[in-house]
Amino acid sequence: MPTSFIRIKDIEQNATGKKYCACYIDDGHFKMRYFDKEERTIDQIRENEVDVNALLDLNNYTMPI
Repeated sequence: MPTSFIRIKDIEQNATGKKYCACYIDDGHFKMRYFDKEERTIDQIRENEVDVNALLDLNNYTMPI
């Protein structure tokens, strides 16, 4: 949804401090997003986002502990 937002508590960065990564869950869908300081379009963001549910064959009923 374009009008929704997700709060992220922890953001990791690489040793040089130029690239960042955030993992989050959105309604049962685990995702990992990595980024740098350049602005991207929504399509570019979705293209580079890692869908953990698809990688591990998880359904959206899975809950974090």
